[in-house]
Amino acid sequence: MTVLLQEPDNARARPTSLLKKDPDYNRIFNTSIPIEMYYKCTKIALLATEFLKKMRKPSLHPKDINNIRFHLVMYASATIANKLAPTPNDILKIEISKLDTTFLRKCLVPVFETYASLGGDDQAAKGPEFVQLLKEKLRSVIDQ
Repeated sequence: MTVLLQEPDNARARPTSLLKKDPDYNRIFNTSIPIEMYYKCTKIALLATEFLKKMRKPSLHPKDINNIRFHLVMYASATIANKLAPTPNDILKIEISKLDTTFLRKCLVPVFETYASLGGDDQAAKGPEFVQLLKEKLRSVIDQ
């Protein structure tokens, strides 16, 4: 939901929404998408979550980690794929080794700044404005 559909707000606020209607479910889970893409998405999410947990001790509160992790995953995956809306094939081409601490730290800065500017709470993380603002920031870093 976060990497392929670029909908971190729904992943945070409404994670079961994909299971309720067949058309929504089929946007992600269908035979035209290579199964390896799901592994890449999971790996990206795990790396971002591990990174945020390491950042917890010096500066991030657990509630903030929970609120921004899906947005960090979206921002990092779009940045590394160099696409505002990566396709399954774009995601497959992502080199996981490039999602290192230095790269994730660079991605965290605009994500956290945007989150904080919107109030830095659950409401900010679950709302569409956070995603819209991040996509505006992505436009300036992605070579379209």
